Amino acid sequence: MKIGIALLLTALLLALCAWASAETSVMDDIMADLESLAEETKELAVSPVEWSVSEDKQSIFLTRPTVEGSEEYTIAYNIYDADSNPVNYFYSLEESVAATPGYGGLFNVFVVVRDTATGEQNVQNIGWQQLDWPRADQLTVGKATHEMSDDNRSVFVDRPSIACASGQVSIAYNIYDGQGNAVNYFYSTEKRVAATPGYPGRFNVFIVVTDTGTGEQNVQNIGWSDMEGEETWPAVINGVYYDLKRDTVYITGGDAGLKTLTLMDEVYGRPVEGIDTSAFASNRSNDYRKLTGPLKLPKHLKSIGYQAFAENEFTGELVIPEGVTEISSFAFFENSGLTGDLVIPDNVESIGNQAFMGCYGFTSLTLPENCEVEYSAFNDTNFVINHTWDDGWDVYSIRTVDQVYYLIDDDGDEKTCSAAGAMHGIPAINIVGEVDGVPVTSIESDAFEGHENVTGGVSFPDSLVTIGTSAFFGCKKLSGTLELPPNLQRLNLFSFASCESFSSLVLPEGLTEIPYGCFQDCIGLSGELIIPKSIQRIDSNAFKNCTGLTGTVVIPVGCTVKDTAFEGTNVTLVYEEEQEQE
Repeated sequence: MKIGIALLLTALLLALCAWASAETSVMDDIMADLESLAEETKELAVSPVEWSVSEDKQSIFLTRPTVEGSEEYTIAYNIYDADSNPVNYFYSLEESVAATPGYGGLFNVFVVVRDTATGEQNVQNIGWQQLDWPRADQLTVGKATHEMSDDNRSVFVDRPSIACASGQVSIAYNIYDGQGNAVNYFYSTEKRVAATPGYPGRFNVFIVVTDTGTGEQNVQNIGWSDMEGEETWPAVINGVYYDLKRDTVYITGGDAGLKTLTLMDEVYGRPVEGIDTSAFASNRSNDYRKLTGPLKLPKHLKSIGYQAFAENEFTGELVIPEGVTEISSFAFFENSGLTGDLVIPDNVESIGNQAFMGCYGFTSLTLPENCEVEYSAFNDTNFVINHTWDDGWDVYSIRTVDQVYYLIDDDGDEKTCSAAGAMHGIPAINIVGEVDGVPVTSIESDAFEGHENVTGGVSFPDSLVTIGTSAFFGCKKLSGTLELPPNLQRLNLFSFASCESFSSLVLPEGLTEIPYGCFQDCIGLSGELIIPKSIQRIDSNAFKNCTGLTGTVVIPVGCTVKDTAFEGTNVTLVYEEEQEQE
């Protein structure tokens, strides 16, 4: 880019010289613009880093370098020991910083200046420096001194004098509130640190000095201090974030390093009433690291948000507080370690889509009367469900027959029934023709998605008309011939995608369309494929990557085939019109 700009500038200057004498004033204006452009494109320029070793030879003081050619940049300080191990790193734009490894030896500090807009970097280091740490026969720690900040929201703690046998130490600062809750903690060997709870109250700081070579520890605290703050500040307690800005206190998430959860019933005298969307979902709040241990919910809780605790490894019994009125979709999705009896309190009005899907560690379920339950709320569990509710418009019922869940909808004029999921560990999927006297005419979207361990086949009743989106997506071990029922009228996107173990496919006459991705990645399908004459459209990716399909596929008269419908297969398409012409 810079070379291109330089060539452009050169070309412009040569052209301008040809008529410079006639257009002097215009030339002056353009030269000014070019100079401005050249200034904007100059390279990142960083002055040498100035530094010095502290008198006690425990730290390296560094002065922030001057930076030209960048409007916005970061400065990272990276400390390495003589074995090239990264000891510590931090970002700072302060005029001066202290790099303190926390033990003796040879150390180097690499200073990385990075332009945040262009990504251009400048790296320099100060060279190897010998640092020392006082040694003694045993760990000896002096008294830590402290003082309050001017705004009374932080306490500044001075590092105590330390001598130890190994010459290697760690210093942890642990902040506790007046109820004994761990508010925050951090490690630092800096000469002065600021402990800031983030909300008002009484706090104490416990300082834990550890000789990392011997494991010997010294613990002291600074005593209780009354600190100020705003009630609307987010409070961080035991690594969990509490939002105090709303009318009621909500839990919004937690630190990325959390391994277990301790949730408060109240914060600053206010009850905790809500868990936010994806607060502790393993795909968001803790970078795919799953939480473990027991899950005890706040006693004043009323609302549990979408994906609040999804895909973790909690263990033990789960008690839903009496005040809860709503359990949102995917709230406890895929928490198979939860055990015991699951009792849904009487105040719960609705349970969302897949709220407890995959929670097959529970042994029994108690539901309140007239609680609205989405059809997939308890998919892939061990519950035998027979539950009915009235939403004011329709009367719905969930029934369990041969380990398959069915949803019956009675609108007062007509009753319909659809297959809606299955119990955990079902060996094969046998969809019956009717439930409570109502014909089964459809399979709901996502009904059997993710039942990866069903190894048998699947059978359909003649009454079936529709199979929903992703109805069997990812049922990788369903096997045998996939024979669709004779009266089937509609498939949907990805209905059987990634069903890898079906050996052959029989499509019924009367079906008019094979939708996008419907049989994509069904790699077990083999042999020839017969397309019914009623098919009018085969959409993109319909049979993509069905690598076992071979031979000639005859496309009926008037059927539209999208370009990637058979991508990744070994078939040859022959259009029926062409055969007739021959």
